[in-house]
This record gives sequence, C-alpha cells and structure tokens, in this order.
Amino acid sequence: METALVLNSEETCPVAELKKLQAKNEKLRAEVTKIENVFSDYRDKHEIQVGLVSELGEKTAEIAR
Repeated sequence: METALVLNSEETCPVAELKKLQAKNEKLRAEVTKIENVFSDYRDKHEIQVGLVSELGEKTAEIAR
C-alpha cells in the first residue's frame, strides 16, 4: 500500500483561501455601495421633505395673520 503526502492542495492552500476571501470581500463592498446609494437617496428625500414642511409652516403662519 502506498501513501502520498499532498502539499498545497486546492482546498488547504492559503492562496485559494485568499482568493475566496477576496471574492467575498468584493461582494460585500458591492453590497455596501448599494446600501450607501439607497441611504443617500433617502437622505435627499428627507431633506426635501423637511424643506416642504418648513415652507408649509411658514405659509400657514402667513395665512393665519
């Protein structure tokens, strides 16, 4: 019976693990970018809403005079 020692197999190689982690990192970066864009859109909408509410308050005060 022969035995073979396998060094740097694809599953145990640090390079393979590094490539897997890099791919996962890229996916996570893409997800973060997507979330940042959505957040930015909501922030812009919020600022517009605040401006409209302020303007409505001013107009209501003018009408009440």
